[in-house]
Amino acid sequence: MMKALYFLVPIVAGFAFSGCDRTPPLDQKIAADSYLAFEMWRSRTEPDLTLDQRKDFAAAQWEISSKIIADRKPADSQDTAETMREQIDGKTIREVLERGYGLKLARLNAECTALESFIRHNAERQPVDVESANYLADWRDQQMSRLTTEDEQAESTQQKLDLLLGHPHIPHPPLPPLPESPKPP
Repeated sequence: MMKALYFLVPIVAGFAFSGCDRTPPLDQKIAADSYLAFEMWRSRTEPDLTLDQRKDFAAAQWEISSKIIADRKPADSQDTAETMREQIDGKTIREVLERGYGLKLARLNAECTALESFIRHNAERQPVDVESANYLADWRDQQMSRLTTEDEQAESTQQKLDLLLGHPHIPHPPLPPLPESPKPP
């Protein structure tokens, strides 16, 4: 009888633990009600994430913190970190990534709109000499380079968000043609 029991215990234990599936990493809830709780949660959870997921999670925290600073100008970085932790506590990693991607898209889209406006405004300026025309042309080149970079980042972020949400990704249209710099007199 005792030998049969030794034989059955591993089998029963195997069946008991086979039904215990781990929560997928992105669906794990974040424990961030204090600095210590958040650091302990991160030390347990980050090994389950890929390098890209860890980078995206850190970027999402940065976007959330930046939004907190922009919205209310907290007293110091500790206050910002505490507010960020309050906002992500109890959320899943997936929810935090979704919010981070959304905030980043809003920021990038606003920056792209502002850059397009600056480029159009500068194209209307009339240079008084060759030097000012060259300055405007160089300035336009810098703004176009930044606009292209930000547009590519927005496209990449939208693609990540679509993948996270399980939506098909539809690339956004290319940048509209923008006016050239004014010619010297």
